[in-house]
Amino acid sequence: VDDELADSLVEYAAALARSNGSDTVTIRALGTDGNEVEATMLLNANSQIIAETVTTQALAPSNHEVVAYLKVHTLLINNPPPIQPDLGPPDPE
Repeated sequence: VDDELADSLVEYAAALARSNGSDTVTIRALGTDGNEVEATMLLNANSQIIAETVTTQALAPSNHEVVAYLKVHTLLINNPPPIQPDLGPPDPE
C-alpha cells in the first residue's frame, strides 16, 4: 500500500483505540505474489499495525475512497460534533 493509506490506517486505528471503538476496513493491496488482493482488517484497541518503508517499482493499488473514509472518521472521533438537544416532534399547527 502507499504511504497515505498506511499513515491513515495507523491514525484511524489509534483514534479507535482511544475511543474504545472498532471498525472493519477493506483495502486493495499487493499480495506476496505481486497480484492485487483485497484485505479486510479489524481495527480496535488490540490492533497491531506496522507500516514500514519498502523499495519497489510496483505501483500500489488505488485506495482513494478508503483513505477519504479513514480521514473523515478519524476527524469525527478526534473532534466530535457538538451534541444537539432532541426537541421532539414539531408541534402540529
